Amino acid sequence: MSNVMEKFDANEVIRFENGSKFISYLKNKENCRFTVGDILIRQFKGWQRNDDDKVVWNTELTSATSGAARKYVYVHENEFGIGYIKQLTANGKGLGKELICAADINHEQDRFLVDPDFQDHTLFGDENSEFNYNDAYKAAQKRKRELDKKNKAITSPSATWAEANAWMSTLKPGDSLWMGWDAFNASDTEYEVHSIACHPLKDWQKYKRWSRTTPPTTETEFYVMEVHVKGCAQNQIGNYERFTDDMLNQTVFTTQPYLYKQER
Repeated sequence: MSNVMEKFDANEVIRFENGSKFISYLKNKENCRFTVGDILIRQFKGWQRNDDDKVVWNTELTSATSGAARKYVYVHENEFGIGYIKQLTANGKGLGKELICAADINHEQDRFLVDPDFQDHTLFGDENSEFNYNDAYKAAQKRKRELDKKNKAITSPSATWAEANAWMSTLKPGDSLWMGWDAFNASDTEYEVHSIACHPLKDWQKYKRWSRTTPPTTETEFYVMEVHVKGCAQNQIGNYERFTDDMLNQTVFTTQPYLYKQER
């Protein structure tokens, strides 16, 4: 028997346990002690940008733009003390379909915590008042509409080729621009116009050989603008060319836009 045991590799157990969700649950069981009815948030393990050694836990959001944490509820605990969790719909109308078993997630990478808003309500709120878990989501949606309205007021008029040309004709070297996918998804990167030039439409293919854009036959000219990230010298990283048609596909802000995670 001893000969058999000598062939056993203890590292096999370590490898098995490292990949076992159940072992992970047993190691972290004390962190899963909730009360049925508790409102929870979910976090995923990550690392600090430019610092792979620093662990950060990122809260799951209802969407990339909302900034509101996705909420869950601890719905059941069986006779073995294993809990079950369900997602709450962001609109406040009930439960999602997926049932999550606390023993079936990798607790080294994934964890649930009591929602801080729910915790504050439990500790300091009126005991007779009901906790509205989607208040943060509604506040985020309201904030989104407000910022969207503010940013639309400072975007460049570029719905058509003629509008983009007319706006670009007002630019001059040294002007600042900010860009984004739309009025809400703005970037805080400031660009500086290095040069701006108007060209006859007959030269379009000369400048944009790989472009699939077909300029309107009613137009006679287009603009080429060189910009660079403010603070970067010309010909260094962060330099871009922007053409009239680029303005049709991107939202450009004439003053610093309002960012969702930043109060101005």
